[in-house]
Amino acid sequence: MSLEQTSLLDAELDRVRLFLKSAPDEARRAALDIAEEASVLRARKTLTRAQLYHALALSWEGEDAATGMLEKAIDLARRQRLIADLPMALDRAADLALMHGHFDMAMRHWVECLEYAMQTQDTAMCVCGHLGVGKIYYALEDYEQAKTHHLRSAGYGLAFYDPTIYSAIYLCLATDYLRLGQVPSAFVALKIAHDALPEVHGFETWHVELSVYYAEAHAASGHAAEAQRWLSQALALSHDAGPLFRWSRALALLAHGTFLARNSDAEDAIVSLHEALEFANAVNASWQVLQAHRLLYQLYKDSAQHELALNHHRSLHQCQITLQQRAREQRLQRVTQRRLHKLEQRMELEQARHENHHLMARVQTHEQTIQNLASAAQTDPLTGAWNRRALEDRLQALHAEARGLQQAMAVLMIDLDHFKDINDRFTHLVGDKVLQQVVKLIGQTCRNNEFIARYGGEEFTLLLPGATLEAASHVAERVRHAVADYDWSTLDAALQVTVSIGAAALRTDEPHQALLARADMALYAAKRAGRNRINS
Repeated sequence: MSLEQTSLLDAELDRVRLFLKSAPDEARRAALDIAEEASVLRARKTLTRAQLYHALALSWEGEDAATGMLEKAIDLARRQRLIADLPMALDRAADLALMHGHFDMAMRHWVECLEYAMQTQDTAMCVCGHLGVGKIYYALEDYEQAKTHHLRSAGYGLAFYDPTIYSAIYLCLATDYLRLGQVPSAFVALKIAHDALPEVHGFETWHVELSVYYAEAHAASGHAAEAQRWLSQALALSHDAGPLFRWSRALALLAHGTFLARNSDAEDAIVSLHEALEFANAVNASWQVLQAHRLLYQLYKDSAQHELALNHHRSLHQCQITLQQRAREQRLQRVTQRRLHKLEQRMELEQARHENHHLMARVQTHEQTIQNLASAAQTDPLTGAWNRRALEDRLQALHAEARGLQQAMAVLMIDLDHFKDINDRFTHLVGDKVLQQVVKLIGQTCRNNEFIARYGGEEFTLLLPGATLEAASHVAERVRHAVADYDWSTLDAALQVTVSIGAAALRTDEPHQALLARADMALYAAKRAGRNRINS
């Protein structure tokens, strides 16, 4: 065996490693050629490494046989102590195991990935390991634990900047926030992922996922048109896709079918869901298969197509039995949980030894930054009141709650009288200070559960959950007096400020838009009647 020839082959493998994901077909052929040469030279470690890269490349091409080949190659790599390559291979094997619902196997692979990453001080693979552990908790519907591990990966990611890793981190965090109902934070995480996501070959599936999650966030915020736009993009990105895209194609079609079903487009929803079912079955994506059957059963039932509904109900029942059995079989075994717990303790000790005890503080600061950005995205920067987008989200939520619990609810529309004259006479700087002070005065008249938003210009909206029209009128009168009685001479001796207010209370079966429109009409009636008054 020539050491020089072996070194050249190892150097060539170093190059192959760089494009395993971005150009898997080329990487697979190169690894196969190197394996043949290494076999002739009897260079066992180089041969094992080439076989490992060959299996990895196959997995990125989406070949079904890759999973078994990769497991065998990993076993050989363990025996040969290829510590530098094992974390990457274990990370990919864990991803494949998770895709097929083998949670304990996936967890064992990611724990081992973290163990090797610590040995080699491979920070990037520490990020990947924690991302993976978070994915498992996400699959087990423990979204808080998922978020904890994804934030921990973000903490490691702060040590360096890699667009690929940043994209993965924030895509995972976005899904955590969506499942936890923290939609503004999800939007921030998606924006960070979108800005970092490479526009190169090999990352198309990530763009599909990003588009689907953006659609889900917009749908949760009541922005149907934006949700449809992102879904159309997800479908277009995954349309002419190879085997690697089948899971992403199923994800996009399922999301599209779900959206159409919720928006009463049953015919197109059925078409999309059947196609989603085909792709989900092709990759054994059990959760997606279950969701598709559940929606198809409901759609066929609602349209009185009873035989088709019964077929999907049977399939749904079989999926549920299979998943329950798999859940019993694949729940995290105690030995795996203990191994993860010991690893986490060891990592904490390592962090302390290397003066990395600031990591958790960085993680907490990191999440606080996300929360602050999310709040800023829904806050009016001048007055500190909520903005129009936040108003729409909150109004929808309170409206649904009021109707569901059969409770009262009211809205006040508040407009500053002659505000243009204030700006023209006393300058826009004074006008800005007037707006800020009015918001403070409104806030002082409110309970904690009342919601103040800047509707636009000099107009504000106050949401009053639980309030009747009579109670809302009392609140409006307090607001009107608070503004009229305030000593505005602190801004200018000649300044006087008043407000006109329209009040409306929720009627039975009234959409939230109609409630807001009636409050707005009442406001303009108050202004026509002479201003500085209330109309309901």
